[in-house]
Amino acid sequence: TCRAQLRLLANTPLCMYDLNLGHNRLGDACVHALIQALVEHQVHVQALRLQSNRIGEAGGCAVAELIKKGPKPVVELDLSHNYLGSCATRKLLLAAAIRRDLPLHSGQQ
Repeated sequence: TCRAQLRLLANTPLCMYDLNLGHNRLGDACVHALIQALVEHQVHVQALRLQSNRIGEAGGCAVAELIKKGPKPVVELDLSHNYLGSCATRKLLLAAAIRRDLPLHSGQQ
């Protein structure tokens, strides 16, 4: 029925292959709001590009939440040219480490 199909669609994550918001001066509050919406609506972002956005500790910690709670793993992440400190960096690394479905590359061909 139509209702069953709508329920199925509501439980199916939307997939964004490449979300490029680099060089937009988003800052921590904007990144936090973005991540909160992506997690709440179960949007899978395969590649997230947030370079040069004035992101600090709070924004980095928000991105770690997406890595932990997203419907599928973020396989490419660009946070270069931001202001992440050791706390946010640690949370990002831990979030990636606990994702069992994250593809890991050994560097060997």
